[in-house]
Formats: sequence, C-alpha cells, structure tokens
Amino acid sequence: MKWRRVVNGLMVVALALTWSCGDSGGTDKPVACETGTKESCIKDSDGLEGEKQCVDGVWTPCNDPLCTAGDQAECGLSCGAKGVQTCGTDGTWGACAAPPELCDGKDNDCDGKVDEGDDGNPMKRPCYCGTTQGEETCAAGNYGPCSAGADGMPEVCDGKDNDCDSTIDEDCDGDKDGFCAPNTTVEATASCQAGDCDDTKPTVNPNAAEVCNGQDDNCDGKIDEDLGDETCGLGPCTHTVAKCVDGKANPCDPKEGLEAEKCDQIDNDCDGTVDNNLPPGDPCCNPDDMQECGTNEGECTPGTQKCLENGQWEPCSGQAPVAETCDGKDNDCDGTVDNGVEGLGVPCGNEDLTNPTEGACEQGALACEGGELTSPGKVEPIAEICDGQDNDCDSVVDEGMTADEYEENDSCSMARDLGVIEENAGEMSVAATVYKDQANDYDWWKISTKELGDWWPCGLFPIPYISDEPCLAFDLAVVPPNGLDLSVCVYGADCEGDGGSQIFCSDDPTAPFLPLGWHNKWGPGADLDLFVEVKALNADEQSCVPYTMVYTLYDVGCPVDGKCPWEEGYVPEGE
Repeated sequence: MKWRRVVNGLMVVALALTWSCGDSGGTDKPVACETGTKESCIKDSDGLEGEKQCVDGVWTPCNDPLCTAGDQAECGLSCGAKGVQTCGTDGTWGACAAPPELCDGKDNDCDGKVDEGDDGNPMKRPCYCGTTQGEETCAAGNYGPCSAGADGMPEVCDGKDNDCDSTIDEDCDGDKDGFCAPNTTVEATASCQAGDCDDTKPTVNPNAAEVCNGQDDNCDGKIDEDLGDETCGLGPCTHTVAKCVDGKANPCDPKEGLEAEKCDQIDNDCDGTVDNNLPPGDPCCNPDDMQECGTNEGECTPGTQKCLENGQWEPCSGQAPVAETCDGKDNDCDGTVDNGVEGLGVPCGNEDLTNPTEGACEQGALACEGGELTSPGKVEPIAEICDGQDNDCDSVVDEGMTADEYEENDSCSMARDLGVIEENAGEMSVAATVYKDQANDYDWWKISTKELGDWWPCGLFPIPYISDEPCLAFDLAVVPPNGLDLSVCVYGADCEGDGGSQIFCSDDPTAPFLPLGWHNKWGPGADLDLFVEVKALNADEQSCVPYTMVYTLYDVGCPVDGKCPWEEGYVPEGE
C-alpha cells in the first residue's frame, strides 16, 4: 500500500444545480452537488474563508481546508513508531492507526509489547521440513529454527527427522549399544537412551562394567573406580595395594620389602621363619645369655655383654676400638700406633694465604710424627730478602729492599765518579744494583783514564818524526744478576747537553768488549773522561741483586804500518 500526504488548498468550483428527471411516474430528486467537489466558503464561526466538500451529493459544513475522504497519510505515534491516518467523509483526518507487529525486536503496534502475536505470546509463523509443517518462533527480533527440522540441524533422538534427510534418529547411537552419543537430546518417547559418554565404543555406556583401562567405562564421571585392593606377603613384607593404578593392573608382589635375614627376631626374608638362613659368622644368641668380650690390645679393655630380646649382643662393657688418631696410642687396637689416621698425605699449610703456593711458599703433606700432626715440606712466608724470590708470598719479588750506596746517580749530570784508572794498572770494578723498590733506576758512572806516557816510542830511535805512537785501549764488561738483562752505553766529552758524544752501546755487555781505543802520544797527555750508563734492557724490570762492572786501560803495543788492531787495514806482523 502506498501512502500519500494530502495538502488541501482553496479551490473554487463552479457548479450548476441540475435536476435529474426520471421516467414518468418517478419522483424527481434534487442533487445539491457532485461528490468530491470542493469550493471555498465563509465560515460562520469567525467569518473567515474556509472550504466545504461535497460528500454523497451533500455539502459539508464550511471548515478549515482538510483532506479528501479516503486519503491516507503517515503519522507519528506516542511510542515513536510510524502509523497511518485516513481522511473521513467529513474531510477530517481520522486517528493515527498503529502498524501491524513485526519480528524485529521493536514494539511496532505501540501496545507496550515487543514481537507478540495476537494471543500475546511470541509471534510464530509456519515452516516446513520436507512435507512436515512446523513453526518458527520469534525471539530477540529473529525467527528461530523450524520445529519440524531444517537442513544442517543436528539430529535429536525424538522420533523426528530433525535434519530433514528423510531418516529419523540416525547418528544418535553410533556404536549401537542402545545409548545416545554425548550431548544428544533425548525425548521421553525415543527408543534410545541418553548417557553414552563415548558413542564410538560399544563397551562404554551406563550399563557397562568398570574395568582397569584408564577410561570411564560406565559413564559415571569416574575412572577405574571401585576396583578394589589386594593384600599379599608374609611378615614384614605384608602390604596392600590398589588393583588398578594409572589404568594398568597393579599385581601385589609378596616379596616386596624383603631383606637378607639377620639376627633380630624378625622374618627379614619374608619366608615365614624368623632368624633362619643367617650368613656365616652372624649367629643369634638367646635372650639373657652373657659372655666375655673385648681385648687387651692397645687402648682397649675386655668386658662382658648380654644377649638382648632381639637376639643381638649388647655393646661390650669394656673399652672398644675407636678410630685411630695421631696421639702416640693404638686407638683402634690393631697392634700398631698411629696407623691409618684419617687425612694423612693431604696437602696442608699456608691456609691463611689466598694462594698457599704463591711465590716461594709451598704446602706440605699432613703426617703423624711422634704423636703429633706435622706437614713436612711446608714453606711458610718469611720477611722479604734480596734473592730474586717472593719470600713473603705476596706475588711481588724483592719489594722493600734498600737501593745501593751510590744513589742518586740516575742521570749523566749525577754520574758517580769512580776516579782515575791508569794505563796498565789492571782491572777495576764496581758492584751496584738497578733497583729502586718498584721504581725505574738508571746508573751513571764517570771514569777518568790516565795515560802514563811512553818516553821510548815505537821505532828504533826516540825521534818523534821517525817513531809511531803506541796503541791504547779501554775495555769494559758488565755481569748482570740472574734474570735481568742490562744495556750499557759509553759516552765521551764532558756529559753536557744530551749526555755527551756516544761512543759505544751494547745490549749484551756480559763479555769484555772494546768500546774505545786510541793512539797514545809520545809522552803523557792522552787522558780521557768517559761516562758509562747502565740500565735494565726492559725499563720496568729491576733487581736488588748487584751487577758487577769491570773495566781496564792498557797498552796493546805498537801499530803495524801505522794502524792499531781495531783499525781497518790492520794486519798483524808476520801475516
């Protein structure tokens, strides 16, 4: 049905009164107007212009412009729904009529109820499953499933074809044991019964007997219940077990808990007899028997003992053997003093040190000597001495020692003056240390060489212009302490500025070497000041043990063809 709004305006229609003439003998009936005609008029109520309408040939009173009889228009209801009103024969709109109720979760007919039918109950509509008619009931704004069934619905054990496949109550008892599958709805009129907790196994249903298999056979919600216990065994082996544990049979073992038989008035081996089959050397005694016991060996003394009710001898009243200790006695009464003392041979000593074997320290081995525990071989910390070892075992060697008597002589300008060495006067030496208690140390020495003069120069005659000057040499060697490598340099001049002019350096000065040689003069005057630097080859190393520096100045003879032995081109005579 289509609704439309009717809007009335003033209309002026000119009508002419006509008379309808009937047949002879009929009655003439006057017609005032043509039905449906409207025209303007003056209202009696207020003298204003209004409108009248012709209905069934009769003019309506002059009113405000309204509607055409039979028209329908949409209108609003108090519940918020939309209704329909119809224009009456008097040209006025009738009451707003509510629409019919729908299954949509709303109060369409504004009666205060939602989705209700004519009887006030939820709306229903017919439906079909195959040729079987059923009903769909409205709930929550939607129609529910068809009561006669529908495609895809689960089959219910109710004597009906719920899934509309032309078969009744199929798949409700898959294992054919007379009980329906889990979650299957069963009605009172059905042939099958409810309660099958596993419809794939015919041995599982409410009438089945419970067996030990880890499942609920009788569908009572319990597994392997009420299967009972079993008791078996003799003496101390008597015990009871559940017949079924974790779904498996649990047979009772009559020998569970047995032990080797011993004399204690108990059937330990569970054979029904007490204190039989005892091992050799373990006889049982009769309760209240007495006997002598013990020995006079070592610290032990004899005594007596009584047989107890359990067939065992009580402890001997005399002194029994005990564990051997280092005390000059035979505690275990085996005829030997201080043998078998526990812990002998275990390293011991210096336990108060973080590392018991740090530096010169050593642990000894625990020993028993003269009834006292000792640790032969143990070396304990002592005050540090200058010997290249960590005597106080603190991981630092020779710390805290005193520097040598020649300090301070750490630079060329502070060189210690060793005085004069004369030509052919033999070896001279000095002992000193490269040591400053963990600080770098350098030793500088000043040696003055003195040539005594040769008034009879090389050659046949003492005539300078036909004679050669003899060769003069200075040898020096340094013997370092064990474990310390030294470097030695010899400088000439006056030790100014950068330390003078370097003549010779060696990183292996342990053997005599020739750092300097020169031609002597005829007569005295070939004197020379030398500066010697001694230091550790590795700057962070040192030793409180002295090194020895040996040096000498001597005449090595006359040159050959004007050359001394250290000069290029020198050829010894006779070669």
